[in-house]
Amino acid sequence: SLKGGTRDKISLNQRKMADYDTLPSYDEDEVKSSVAKGVASEGTPLHSPTASPAEIIRKPLSFIQIIGINFFAFPYSLVLSTMGILTLPVEAERMYPDNKGEMLGIMLGIAGISQLICPLAGYFSDRCTLSMGRRLPFILGGSVLVLIGDFAMMWARNHGPTPSLYIAALFLSLLGINIIYSAF
Repeated sequence: SLKGGTRDKISLNQRKMADYDTLPSYDEDEVKSSVAKGVASEGTPLHSPTASPAEIIRKPLSFIQIIGINFFAFPYSLVLSTMGILTLPVEAERMYPDNKGEMLGIMLGIAGISQLICPLAGYFSDRCTLSMGRRLPFILGGSVLVLIGDFAMMWARNHGPTPSLYIAALFLSLLGINIIYSAF
């Protein structure tokens, strides 16, 4: 804003608030009825980018809905914690009895590195335009990676200890789990 003919520096937040103040006003009852119908006042679907901020009013989520949204986090954390606490220490000791600590460190490092795919998978799943939806292709693709990785780990374990194949399969399997989790 201007004070005494001189221009003062306006903070970014003040500019955002000034932009917010210039938004058109909406009739609250009209907005609520539009939300109940699932369309904006002009017939535009609420998920459309042209729906106004006032028209995208959401009801608060119930406790059951919140549980449903976060339901996949429980098996995901169960798989990763079981992998780190039980499976990988046993496999490291079986494959490398002399250097089990180093092998366990490598396996846990691979598990951590595999989680770096999450932002990338989320980015691409948000922008996916396939006919089967935005998330389903990533969930199915991640499931295929998990199956291939799990069978390869089983094969590497049962046909003579082949640690390099086991580590590659572990990475593939955890990569698939993280892609599924990101898309979910």
